[in-house]
Amino acid sequence: MLVGVFASLLVCFVMLFVTTIDVIRIVKHGMTYGTATVSIASVEATQLEQQRADTVVHIVQSIDGYLLAAIMLIFAFGLYELFVSEIDQAKDDKQGSRLLDFKNLDDLKHRLGQVVMLILVVKFFESASQIKFRNPIDLLYLGIGIVLTAGALYLSYRKEGHP
Repeated sequence: MLVGVFASLLVCFVMLFVTTIDVIRIVKHGMTYGTATVSIASVEATQLEQQRADTVVHIVQSIDGYLLAAIMLIFAFGLYELFVSEIDQAKDDKQGSRLLDFKNLDDLKHRLGQVVMLILVVKFFESASQIKFRNPIDLLYLGIGIVLTAGALYLSYRKEGHP
């Protein structure tokens, strides 16, 4: 199990590194926002709109990268806690989050499922931001997707025992 713990931590750190490099590139790209010089105003507005859309998509992708790193970290600590030794710091959490306090494999799967749900919501947002609405049915599909996503989040929240 220690091999799995170390491999998961390694993947977590690689994902953090890659996503942080992406964020640095986004910041550099954002510094040039609006500095394009084009003689025709409508072309400049179109370029700015495209540049803004690309920046939003890249920011959403960076959120996705950090969430994936969080999954790997939770998975590594979960494997360690369940199969190797208890993590005393997780038990002594004074703020009450108990994020790394695992009692069994189902508890680990539940926590991982919550983070995977967040990644899916982020992916949905990323896809929805790139939709080109060509006819009214596209807007209807977007609305249905939003309702289904909200329903999934509500059901996962209710399963935790919240009213």
